[in-house]
Amino acid sequence: MMTSGKELPNEMELFQRFAQGDMVAFKKIYDQYNPPLSSFIQKMVKSLDLTQEVVQYVWVVVWNDRTKLENVANPAGYLHRLARYKTYNYLKKIALDRDLMQKMARVSTELHNELEEMFDLKHQEALIKDAVQELSPQRKKIWEMSRTQHLSHEEIAEALQISKSTVNNQIVAASAQIKSFLENNGTLLSLATLFSLFKDY
Repeated sequence: MMTSGKELPNEMELFQRFAQGDMVAFKKIYDQYNPPLSSFIQKMVKSLDLTQEVVQYVWVVVWNDRTKLENVANPAGYLHRLARYKTYNYLKKIALDRDLMQKMARVSTELHNELEEMFDLKHQEALIKDAVQELSPQRKKIWEMSRTQHLSHEEIAEALQISKSTVNNQIVAASAQIKSFLENNGTLLSLATLFSLFKDY
């Protein structure tokens, strides 16, 4: 079974928070379980390129089906079973073709194109700009100082004469508001976008 090598503190609570859409919890789970999950899948597919694509796909499935994790007794076991199931599906598709290498290349190309369409980053970037315009003046200023000027929380707090905790709370609130805006506009968030919104936490 795939293990993280070190159990997360309050693991069940963390997965429950993730099931409710908590991005901080999701990032902690991703950071902890992505290495063993990638290693597990690579041992099955014997291809680094295909491993990267399957791993990306598995995490997208985990995010989209996150509500199922709230009542899962063994979340780590669930991730292991999901990874194995999705990987077997890929191997089955590949095995049906007489030319193994040709099939792997075709599946790789098709999946890459599908993910590019699904995750249309340019469209998401435009929507994020629209979402930022919906923020309150102070929240917008703090967000832009963090994401556009790349200032630290300490630097923002000093410049605006406010506490660091206020800066942190405003950025968390802005990230959640932008995420909600994107989802309300029918955008499926990619991992890159999710982490760009919550990269400091």
